[in-house]
Amino acid sequence: MSLVLVIPAHNEEAQILETLASVTAQTVEPDRTIVLCDNCTDRTAMLAAGAGFEVWHSKDNVGKKGGALNQAYERLADDLEVGDYFATMDADTILDSHFIARALEKFDENLGTGGVCATFEPKGLDKKAKIAKTPALALAQTMEYARFCRAVGRRKGNPNCLAGAAAVYAVEALHGIVQERGHLYAPVLTEDYELTLAIRTRGWKIFAPKVCRAQTEIMPTVRTLYHQRTRWYAGTLAELRNYGWSKYTRRDILMQFWTAGTVAMRYFFFATLITTYLVAGALSFAWWAFIPLLVFGTTRAVEAGRLGWKYSALAFFMFEEIYLIMLEAIFVISACKALFGSREVRWVHVVAKPGSEQRVPALEVT
Repeated sequence: MSLVLVIPAHNEEAQILETLASVTAQTVEPDRTIVLCDNCTDRTAMLAAGAGFEVWHSKDNVGKKGGALNQAYERLADDLEVGDYFATMDADTILDSHFIARALEKFDENLGTGGVCATFEPKGLDKKAKIAKTPALALAQTMEYARFCRAVGRRKGNPNCLAGAAAVYAVEALHGIVQERGHLYAPVLTEDYELTLAIRTRGWKIFAPKVCRAQTEIMPTVRTLYHQRTRWYAGTLAELRNYGWSKYTRRDILMQFWTAGTVAMRYFFFATLITTYLVAGALSFAWWAFIPLLVFGTTRAVEAGRLGWKYSALAFFMFEEIYLIMLEAIFVISACKALFGSREVRWVHVVAKPGSEQRVPALEVT
């Protein structure tokens, strides 16, 4: 059994050494770690090679991350055998020191597992830092990540997507996909989700155990967040349409309808308030009308509990609502793009620079 880790990197000189340090700190280290420089114009390759890592370069790649990984997998295919593992992580991700060990344990515990990915927390946020000095967008994303981890935990570590920011795959599962269609990653907006569907629809299990932790960058601006989520949402909807209804996709499809229904109910609620005010000239509420808000706020506070009491307090008073309304608006825009075939959705790469404000402080979630 061997494990090969490939780290696709595009101009990541500001973060690559930190990422590689998390690899060397693994209690079970990869047998090979390859930094795959994809159209790099900075010192990423030099820094990785100087740290003693194997460095490859993509050739004439126009397929972004998925295209680069396809080239790497093609080069490695003859060396990878059934029983081996192929792992990937983003060049801005930091692995918990037990990530690989615990991922391999999950494979051993569950026969038929095709992939295991990390559950994520934002990078570098200090739990003791004053919330007032943390950007609101960073706080909202931190709370969103915590809520996501809790939701996956309630599903016994069964995610919808194997997040390519840090994932380990069974080579047997990947070989089967490549043999069928000639490539590993499809040229789509959300290549990680499409590969997840390809794995799931072939009967393989997937997991995101809460003990497999990693830290990743969050979006520093509303603009970059918009581009990230538009790609995620539109790409997800496009792939569900491509794969169609089946026992492997029905949960995902129903979740999209649930999201659409939630958005519709919120807009209906706002429309009702505005109409009532325009017709009656005033708004009044019975005391019991606030009970659902109390229940809702308490639920949010519990979901943010792992971040500390400050975040629970923020969640209770619905600090995230404006952020969530913004995400819902992005979802609607993305759905329109996916349904009407818009070509405007594009990949926006955020390059962190030493000392820049793009490195948003993040929180260690326990």
